[in-house]
Amino acid sequence: MNFGLIDRFHTTGVIQGTVANLKTENPIEGAQIAIVGNGRTYEVESMRFGAFAIELPVDFSSGLLDYLVKVTVDGYQDYASTITAANGQYRIANILMKPIH
Repeated sequence: MNFGLIDRFHTTGVIQGTVANLKTENPIEGAQIAIVGNGRTYEVESMRFGAFAIELPVDFSSGLLDYLVKVTVDGYQDYASTITAANGQYRIANILMKPIH
């Protein structure tokens, strides 16, 4: 009998990108990024140069999973969009935030 083990704990993809001002394209440090999917909410904060990255689980059978990305930061309109995480891949989510004034 031959069999193999499948590692369910490493079925993940990475969402990475930057958060910046829509008008000036200057990076925004400290933006709160909530990524909702898989019955959970994952949170990360943009760091230096507005950069962020987060590893997320994906569906075991398809290797994909859709997530809702919500971004909030003082002085800007809230942002929301969807993105699909794919097993073993990096997906880019560069986010431009619209200033309130």
